[in-house]
Amino acid sequence: MAALVYPAQGIPQEVPRQPQIEIHTDGAITNIQTGGDGWNGVIRKVQELRKIPRDRDSEVISALSSNLDNLPPPYAYEIVRRTCLTDPEKAANLFSLTGLRIRYDALKCVDETAKPGVQATLYSLQMPECKEMLSNSELSLGTYRRLRDAKELFSSKASPWWICSHGMKAVMAGLEKKTIAVSDWLKPETEWPVIQKEVRDMIEYTIEKHSKK
Repeated sequence: MAALVYPAQGIPQEVPRQPQIEIHTDGAITNIQTGGDGWNGVIRKVQELRKIPRDRDSEVISALSSNLDNLPPPYAYEIVRRTCLTDPEKAANLFSLTGLRIRYDALKCVDETAKPGVQATLYSLQMPECKEMLSNSELSLGTYRRLRDAKELFSSKASPWWICSHGMKAVMAGLEKKTIAVSDWLKPETEWPVIQKEVRDMIEYTIEKHSKK
């Protein structure tokens, strides 16, 4: 039986990183990913949470909810997975919020090759039990309308390193056992207001696009 994991808080963004590298071979295919507190490490920890039985839903949800702003966004998907059938409106709102937070983190990465980590996260943490909620376009559109001016869009305190480490620059630094400076993976905070506007513009575009259907 899997133990309930109480993940650590976000790591300060000012710390240079020497990425931990994990190499997995499956036949002729070799995958090289950042582990530890990097992308693959975070995804693996969320997948471990999925092993906790559903009769402990309230315990898992409570532990994650109380740390929501201190954890990398993918942890919130486990709350979504465990609530989409009992409270689809709340789950849909959190699903959209999480997706936007992930995109915000990715846009703060210097390395453009980190951006595919957005889709890789969704692919790695699929939740077929939430199919009905996820296919409800009206429910999804409503969440975007509620979130477009919400403060919690940008209230996460977790380091964007979790997704910036998905980029090739971090992977190469790990393979070469080199430390990667903050300025080489994270855009300066002076640029973040512009990135926040980009996220809000993305929300407005989505609302306008789907409202016409």
